[in-house]
Amino acid sequence: LPTNLQNGLVGYWPFCGNANDESGNGNNGSVNGATLTADRFGNADSAYNFDGTSNYIESNRTHLNTFTASVWIKLSTSNCFSAILDSYPSSWEFLSDCMSGTNLSTAIWNNPTTYEIYQSNYIIPQNVWINVVMSYSNNTLNIYSEGNLVFTGTTIAPPTLNGLLYFGRSRSGAD
Repeated sequence: LPTNLQNGLVGYWPFCGNANDESGNGNNGSVNGATLTADRFGNADSAYNFDGTSNYIESNRTHLNTFTASVWIKLSTSNCFSAILDSYPSSWEFLSDCMSGTNLSTAIWNNPTTYEIYQSNYIIPQNVWINVVMSYSNNTLNIYSEGNLVFTGTTIAPPTLNGLLYFGRSRSGAD
């Protein structure tokens, strides 16, 4: 990991055969049914496959009010009805209820029953690796795909990272 990327880094999960946090902060993931698969370069056991229902990775981490999350995804089914990343019991889901062929979006919960959905005009392709990024700072949410800004907006209630971080599972875990 380049030194300039380590400044302020809380977690880095390259999924190189495991779900360990390589940032040095000890936020290792616990794998629950997700299976290792080839990454975007064809390297074996360098990515995880989630079934969209019960397979996920759970990790602890510290409280944050400003953050950036960058992930590589390849949606291989027509729908996944889950979240790529979720902060629970905190207040955000990244790529929640995503579907190939639908818009790249995220959701921020103000409380357990009300939420804001931020939806870009970018259509999520199927069976193609793409890099998507969500960044939040000073009540501004930005969503990028392949390095291009596809959404920017002001949030009503700022998201926070407080609790557990899930990969491949929605906030309720019931999706």
